[in-house]
Amino acid sequence: MNSMLFLINTLFDLYIMVVLMRAWLQFARADFYNPFSQFVVKATQPIIAPLRRIIPPIGSLDTATLLFAYVLCMGKFVVLNLVATSGALSFSLNCSISARWPF
Repeated sequence: MNSMLFLINTLFDLYIMVVLMRAWLQFARADFYNPFSQFVVKATQPIIAPLRRIIPPIGSLDTATLLFAYVLCMGKFVVLNLVATSGALSFSLNCSISARWPF
């Protein structure tokens, strides 16, 4: 089970790093004729392109890419939780608020 968690965690982390690298390259206005930059763009283009039609950038900040990286992080959390608990969702949110009344 630990090897499966490690593999899933590593794959998610690698793709999240590629997505964040794309945002960083766009912010730094890197040369996209570089083979490494072309790999980053080709690895993320199928998902980022439709998001860009919906979510506009803010200045030179590509919000679609950052939102996709955030969604990937949340998806990683859910998938790892499902694998670790064998399919049972066990989110432990402790929302107990105890208010003390002055009288």
